[in-house]
Amino acid sequence: MTPVTPMDVLSVTWKRKWTLLSVFILCNVLAWLAYPLIAPTYEATAFLIAQQDRPLRISEGNRDESIIRQDQFLNSQAQIAQSETVLRNAIQVIGTEQLYKDLASPEKSSRVPDLVPEWVRTSEAFSFLRDWSNQGETEDNSVAERSINDVDRAYLRVASAISVRVEPLTDLIRISFRHKDPQIAAQFVRQVITNFLERHAQLATSVGALNFVEKQRNRYTEEFERASEEFANFARKSGVYSIEKQREILLSRRSSILDALAATRGAIAEKEAQAQDLANQLSRLRLTNQSPQISALARDTLLRENNRREGRGTQNQSETRDTDIQVNPNDPPLLLVRVYQDTVQSLVRTNSELAGLRALSEKQQTEFTSIEQELSSLSQKVTEFDRLKQAVDVASHSSELFARKAVEQEVDAALQAQNFSKLQVAQEPIVPLKPVSPNRITFLAAGLAAGLMTSGALALLIALRASWRQSRKYLLDHPNG
Repeated sequence: MTPVTPMDVLSVTWKRKWTLLSVFILCNVLAWLAYPLIAPTYEATAFLIAQQDRPLRISEGNRDESIIRQDQFLNSQAQIAQSETVLRNAIQVIGTEQLYKDLASPEKSSRVPDLVPEWVRTSEAFSFLRDWSNQGETEDNSVAERSINDVDRAYLRVASAISVRVEPLTDLIRISFRHKDPQIAAQFVRQVITNFLERHAQLATSVGALNFVEKQRNRYTEEFERASEEFANFARKSGVYSIEKQREILLSRRSSILDALAATRGAIAEKEAQAQDLANQLSRLRLTNQSPQISALARDTLLRENNRREGRGTQNQSETRDTDIQVNPNDPPLLLVRVYQDTVQSLVRTNSELAGLRALSEKQQTEFTSIEQELSSLSQKVTEFDRLKQAVDVASHSSELFARKAVEQEVDAALQAQNFSKLQVAQEPIVPLKPVSPNRITFLAAGLAAGLMTSGALALLIALRASWRQSRKYLLDHPNG
């Protein structure tokens, strides 16, 4: 076969120019017919600016190092912005049904590309597209497809549709997202920025320290409540509320009772001496011997006082005193009747007062004994009381301390997140007005390229066919040659 030269191809092209031109036009027409069949895709874009933490004037030796650090920071933040954590949080906030409606219905969740319009994918006339898209789908792939949920499928689409990159020679981070709905595209970019800034604030603050302080505050708050309840139960059962105050009150009462008891005993001693003296006076009066009642009163008073002093029995004293005092009714009465009456009256009053003082002394002694018992009981409870009170004080102080620390940590975190963040939104995401795909110029270029390639290939095939025919004819005409 004779080799095909470029001149042969050009000759065939000229001869078949109308055919090749028709093929070229047909390719362009097909490209333009396919243009409206592709669903438009919109792209929402936002920019973040990173504030420089380096000084404006830096030395030459540190300039390169500062630039490298800033680039490292920007690249790190770009990776965080498109991390799975940030994207999944944004998907959960917006919702998979709103983000990708075809995920909600399994019959629509085929492998037909999203670029194909919905009416094409669901039409019976284009059922061959669904059959073609489902070819080669093995049983393992079907099981794997069913094992993931809608959030996972939405994340796979979002990860391929989002773009986060650092603009060259700037401190800007560009975040863009493509979607068929321009409103959802802008909303998703806005949510990604919100989640990214929150994540940046969490990483910039000491989250571990804040969690530790919060955990310790909760722990000591519970410990304070438990210790307070235990202390209240002990105080209610034992009747002890303040050891020092109660001891001070009891000691004050004890001192007062001791003073009163001493005064009462002094008054008793005084009254006993008065009663004995009055009884002695009556016993020496002659009129006393003439009255059995007065004689018995004087005798009983003397016997009682002697028994108190000497500790001897009343009967012995009575017998002794009976032998000493003899009643002689024939003795002449005393002329001092007035003195006699006053003495008897004083003796009766003194005995009455003496009985009251003795009863008061017994009451005071009983109260003193009760106070001594209460003091002894307080001394036995002071150890447990101090232990429980110390536990309450320690838990209260610790809870208050960690509560103050928690507030300080929260304030620091808020200040760092709001006022000292290095990242700020330079441009909010705006709802796009024009789709980014399909692009008319791209389709025009694709149609031109397809037409040229198809026409060139057809011309080459025609030239090869003509060369093959010439070679065959030559062989038939010259079988021996």
